[in-house]
Amino acid sequence: MIQTVVILICVAAFVTEFFSVLWGWLLLALPSIFLLISLFGVKRKKWRHIPELSEAANRMFQKFGHYYTMPFAGRDFGRSAAILMCAGIPIAIIGAFKGFWWGIGIAVANWYGMYLVSKAFCPIYSLDDPHEQMAHDEVVSYVTDRLRFGKMPESNQGNNRTVTGKSADDGIAGLYEVYAGMSERYRDMGYSYEEAFWIQFTEISFSRVWDENASSEIMLSDILRMYSAFYCRDVRAGVPIQDEPHFLAMLRERFGKADRIVHHHRLDLDQKTLSLGRLVLPENRDVARQIEAGIILMKLADATSRAKIPFRLVKDV
Repeated sequence: MIQTVVILICVAAFVTEFFSVLWGWLLLALPSIFLLISLFGVKRKKWRHIPELSEAANRMFQKFGHYYTMPFAGRDFGRSAAILMCAGIPIAIIGAFKGFWWGIGIAVANWYGMYLVSKAFCPIYSLDDPHEQMAHDEVVSYVTDRLRFGKMPESNQGNNRTVTGKSADDGIAGLYEVYAGMSERYRDMGYSYEEAFWIQFTEISFSRVWDENASSEIMLSDILRMYSAFYCRDVRAGVPIQDEPHFLAMLRERFGKADRIVHHHRLDLDQKTLSLGRLVLPENRDVARQIEAGIILMKLADATSRAKIPFRLVKDV
């Protein structure tokens, strides 16, 4: 969202520069100041030390906690800073033709300043050191693993949701809490209600999520009915599904589709990632966004050392 606004302001600043050198630079300064204030705000937040991470990974998390908990927003702000970084060049050139040579110095300062802001918002733009790349991958793996249970790292407190209990009712109640926490998290990342629904539904469809040796059971039919109710409430804003049996059948078919993609021996990692992204975001034609969703799901599917939902899934339908 902010990226679109920044592009429009840059175009307005470019056009304005032909008529007024001063107002062209002032227009460009407005989003730059906004980004600086936003960066100051997110950098003030102190993130707790995570014992499960190495010291290098903890340093990365302390420095870029805002990105790891809201990566879509981090990239959006980082790209916006990069656009502002480049926008100063044509404005300085126009100003130079009009005799405003100070514009070249302002453009250099703008380039360097917005470059630093872009790096501060989004670490993936500056991971040249292999040690930093390893630390970054470790944090991403840790955070993604917690996404399934809604246990995102927080500054001082957080709502840690997990699935516990002995009876099927306990399991269903736990899944309800997981859905509530993760749907909110994905919407904060910029996904729509429907996109958040399908990503979270796909997360619990992986066979590795469930404990095959658990004594307690959860029926797949109960899960599908619960997610049908979620879809009606959140995606359709309470409007009933006209052909619910057909919708339940569609949920059942999609429940095993993600597993088939992950275990398809003819697909390489990139193809599996994109296929998962297209599965959960079929209407979104943004390939980068589909890959982002696919990465979230692939990391969950590939994780081997993680807690499982302490129930055995019974596919009764």
